[in-house]
Amino acid sequence: MNLESIKIHFQELLSICRKQYGYNETNIKYITELETTYNANQAIWWYTRETFFQYILNCALRRQNFDLLVKFSFLIRDMNEQLKVKSNFNHSIVHLYRGQLMTIVEFDNLKMNIVKYVSMNSFLSTTKSRQVALLYAGTDNVDLTEVSILFEIEVDTQAEDRRPFRDIREQTAIESEEEVLFMLGSIFKIHNICRNEEEKTWIVKLTASGEEDNELRELFRSIKD
Repeated sequence: MNLESIKIHFQELLSICRKQYGYNETNIKYITELETTYNANQAIWWYTRETFFQYILNCALRRQNFDLLVKFSFLIRDMNEQLKVKSNFNHSIVHLYRGQLMTIVEFDNLKMNIVKYVSMNSFLSTTKSRQVALLYAGTDNVDLTEVSILFEIEVDTQAEDRRPFRDIREQTAIESEEEVLFMLGSIFKIHNICRNEEEKTWIVKLTASGEEDNELRELFRSIKD
């Protein structure tokens, strides 16, 4: 995808933002700021701002709306480049965590893939702090259609054959809780799923993998071309 095409997609995205979210002054100001000040070195900062912009991208990723994702090609490409900059981790093997609520249907699908690979078709936010992750796991949730999940992820920081990830404390727009962000399309192997009754959550043990098996391959290829 050449520079001219990316510029066109950027303008198309701005038009979508104005049409769907240009109904108040705050949103209009944000869209104007995006149009006039965005630069590649601040891609992660723009993504982590908690605005409708992040919401649109995450919805497009969840629904696999490739027409809309192509319009985000400038941001996806720039975030990929920023995430390639290696962080200085203290150890070659690091352990990261992510807490979240998951529907029973999603959790059942996850359990069916133990000892298999799963592709994260979104940017995956994790933390170095297990306690912080537990706060997001919703252990006090009373909705019977959802379950509390804590992902425990082992990562070999020296491996080269996978999508990039990075400690983004210095790039994020919000106060970071030792956040490490994985590029969308990252692959993980599910090793085990077990219940921790004391913490009232399900523990899902993963390792980051370099396996190539994700539906976003064509999107990455089109952005690079």
